[in-house]
Amino acid sequence: MGKPSIKSRKTAKIRKKNRKKNLRRNINSKEEEIADLQIQMNDFKKDVEDAGEKLLDEINKCSRENNNVVEWLKIYDKQIDNYEEQLYNLNVKLYFSSSQQPPPPQQPLPPQQPPPPQSQQTYKSMDDYFRSHH
Repeated sequence: MGKPSIKSRKTAKIRKKNRKKNLRRNINSKEEEIADLQIQMNDFKKDVEDAGEKLLDEINKCSRENNNVVEWLKIYDKQIDNYEEQLYNLNVKLYFSSSQQPPPPQQPLPPQQPPPPQSQQTYKSMDDYFRSHH
């Protein structure tokens, strides 16, 4: 076979240029897509880090609150133990005083003085506790 015609050679060159142009366009569009995806990935990473920090802060806050509640429960438990001990002592005292003496005639009783303060101090509120300890 002979040589291709001039027109055929021209169109082959044009097709070859067009293919290169299209290939470059495709490569450029793919590079833009990759750049956009990288930006989206960086934004996503930042959002995840921010959410993680917020979550850790919330967990730490809840942990501190739980520790405070535990401390208060310990204080209340000690106070209850002290009250139970006082009540027991008073009941024992009442039992022995009623079993040893005949009942006295009905007379008005003088006001009783509160028992001396225990070594464990009692608090009416959390505010009183923190004022006395800090």
